[in-house]
Amino acid sequence: MDTADVLEILAIELLGIVPEDDSIVASTNRGEPVALNGKTRAGMAFQNIARRLLGDEVPFPEFNNASGLLGRLWGFVRSRPIDFKARN
Repeated sequence: MDTADVLEILAIELLGIVPEDDSIVASTNRGEPVALNGKTRAGMAFQNIARRLLGDEVPFPEFNNASGLLGRLWGFVRSRPIDFKARN
């Protein structure tokens, strides 16, 4: 299910999308809100959502899903050929 499907089902306006970001775990471990760090992708996303709530016109960025930990891991796994004959 993509973003458009969710918006159609919920019949709501999109305020923003918070991308998968390793900084969320780091901020949580430090006890700091990731939204206060505008240098991270997640922090910028939260700040843009707040700006949209205040009525500002903020463009939606394009996110590359492969930048998070799971995306990088999936990219690594996909890039490796599987030799089924070697598994015997």
